Amino acid sequence: MNETKQIFPEFYNKFKCIADKCPDSCCKDWDVVVDDDSADFYNTLDGKFGDKLRRLMITDSDGDRIFEVQNGKCPFWNDKMLCDIYIHCGEEHLCHTCREFPRLAQDYTAFTEHMLSFACPEAARIMLTTPDCFDCIELFEVYGDNLGYPTEMMNFLLAARKASCNFFDTDEDFQTQLCRCYGFNERVQAKLDSEDFEISALQSITNCTPLNMPERDRIFELHKKLDIMDKQFFDDIQKSKNSIPLKSEKLDNELRILAKYYFFRYYLTAIDSYDVITTLNRIACASTVISSLAAYKNAVDSFENRIMIFQQYSKEIEHSYENTDCLTRFTASF
Repeated sequence: MNETKQIFPEFYNKFKCIADKCPDSCCKDWDVVVDDDSADFYNTLDGKFGDKLRRLMITDSDGDRIFEVQNGKCPFWNDKMLCDIYIHCGEEHLCHTCREFPRLAQDYTAFTEHMLSFACPEAARIMLTTPDCFDCIELFEVYGDNLGYPTEMMNFLLAARKASCNFFDTDEDFQTQLCRCYGFNERVQAKLDSEDFEISALQSITNCTPLNMPERDRIFELHKKLDIMDKQFFDDIQKSKNSIPLKSEKLDNELRILAKYYFFRYYLTAIDSYDVITTLNRIACASTVISSLAAYKNAVDSFENRIMIFQQYSKEIEHSYENTDCLTRFTASF
């Protein structure tokens, strides 16, 4: 059996949790899923802390074992903004989710891609200050049997992803780059629909006609349907609709990084869905709302404020199954 190829962007190992120095926290707002190994360990602990762990482990409506949010935060996140489980049991006995976040892994059997999530402020800062952070999106050939998908299709998607990212390396403004990338991926989608996975054909369609982005009003109308935990953020999104999006080279560069992040994280899921356009639609939604929020919050000269806008959008949208499903369903009609 061939060894699974592991792909890490260079910035991956730069991440270190800043704990109580974090301007937000993954200990806020989210229920924490308790994996089996962690639950087994917690069930062996004696004393008051062991009793507390067992008492607060419940089963939710989806059948998951969780620590449920209390007063907007994990019940083990203390007044000093530190984790009591970490303090009492050590990092090795945190739940799998807490131990790994914001680290992500996408397993495609023959290879696994590792990255960080924009939903963490420190991870967002690292990515937004590393202009070439997704240069690890390289071309390589996938081969092997029993991978669960056609290798020729995966190789086609890898080549199409690389070509898509190249659109964001030109001298044009971000919106023009995205429109050109839309046009290219409309042709890629047509080839997926006809199961034509000829990689050499991609070069001939890179100079295709740009497509207009989805209508701004439809993007904001869609965001009204989403389940946003932070009501102030929900209100800010709606109020930002009438703000003129910032035209800023700094913001454009940050949106280019975000676009490549979306390609790195989502594009290859088309191996199952046969759908590359949803990735483009998600980039259009994120970039439209983020640039409008940056204008509404006067963040043109405040990098720290822009980091928090990128981070909160990711936390509210990307890390919600319900919101992800809603985006996929409603952007299909864009």
